[in-house]
Amino acid sequence: MKQRELDAIGRKHVRRIKRWMSRLWLGHWFLYGHYVETIREEEDEDTSFKVIAEVEADYKYRKATVTIACAMIKKLNAYNQERNACHEVVHIATSGYQSIFDKLLEALPDKQQKTYRAWWSQVDEQTTEHLTNALMELTGKHKLHHEREVVELKDFQGEGEAPKASQPGSRLRPAPRAARSARSQPPSRRSR
Repeated sequence: MKQRELDAIGRKHVRRIKRWMSRLWLGHWFLYGHYVETIREEEDEDTSFKVIAEVEADYKYRKATVTIACAMIKKLNAYNQERNACHEVVHIATSGYQSIFDKLLEALPDKQQKTYRAWWSQVDEQTTEHLTNALMELTGKHKLHHEREVVELKDFQGEGEAPKASQPGSRLRPAPRAARSARSQPPSRRSR
């Protein structure tokens, strides 16, 4: 891939990232973009994947550098490009915790640092994924690839258990009008 093509893909993705920064009130941060063809491949016990983008953020000075693997971004559809931009911005938003964690690690012996760093990396990615999913849904950009199960809520007055989400017809419904009005009264005024 030629440098001109890398720059075009990278600049377009940086614009996506800046839009997410603005949505999350991080518009005052300075963002540097670094465009490369690929970053690296990572492996763990279960999976092997290629890194699409990575961010280094300096929370104290409110600046971040995002390295974008343009060959990988180019392969993604528009939804996944948007999702990746949101994901990287969540890393920027939570970078203050990373700074604190790094300071705390300095006080530990090297062997313990490795263990805690692996633990932190896993928790950080899980939290970032959770927040990314929530933000994508809140902004109307989330595509659910599975059907949600919603538990039906009943007004519990000794009528038994609520149905499980896997039972047919289990959808969230408002309580009957009489039950709603009884709950809105103070306990001493409820009819017995």
